[in-house]
Amino acid sequence: MVQGHGSLGKQFEAEIRDSLNYYKTKYPVHFFRVPDYRTISRIVRREYRGLKRPCDFIVNINGVCSYWELKQTSSRTSFRFDLVKEHQIEELRENHRAGGTSYILIKRDNENVKMVYALSVKDFILIREEFFEHKRKSIKWNELEEIEGVKILRRQRFFPDMTRNRIIYGWNLDPLLFRKYSIQKGLEMVMNDE
Repeated sequence: MVQGHGSLGKQFEAEIRDSLNYYKTKYPVHFFRVPDYRTISRIVRREYRGLKRPCDFIVNINGVCSYWELKQTSSRTSFRFDLVKEHQIEELRENHRAGGTSYILIKRDNENVKMVYALSVKDFILIREEFFEHKRKSIKWNELEEIEGVKILRRQRFFPDMTRNRIIYGWNLDPLLFRKYSIQKGLEMVMNDE
């Protein structure tokens, strides 16, 4: 989660958890929300600031282990690459090397736009390196949307929750759970437009 946006980050985590719970009713999906150091410190009543967790969610579908790191920002213009920490990238990369899939989910959340962009860790590294070569520390939202292969997750209505008297809304996670994609071609198109 993006530092300094604790309540926003927790809200995004809850949305993803609700979405995964919906998918569990339809498909063989298992997931685990990896607790952060604040949660662990509260449980064991000790400070664990040095604890570095691999990701926000570990998701398993059809025997494939997938790590998901969630980021949320209210920026109107762009996403800063430094919001994804190096140890997070390395953990996602290690899971990918071991045969799993690893995704970074970026929630763009301001009063006018609510979207989630999903890209694999390999694609994130490729984009970041390409932009760093051009002395850029962030990617504009319209540039991210133009890159072929970057998935835009849509909100959808799942089902009524009678126990809490509310409708469950969530994110369409099909592109993460059921497809693989690559963005090399789309990235070349964006970088050639400069």
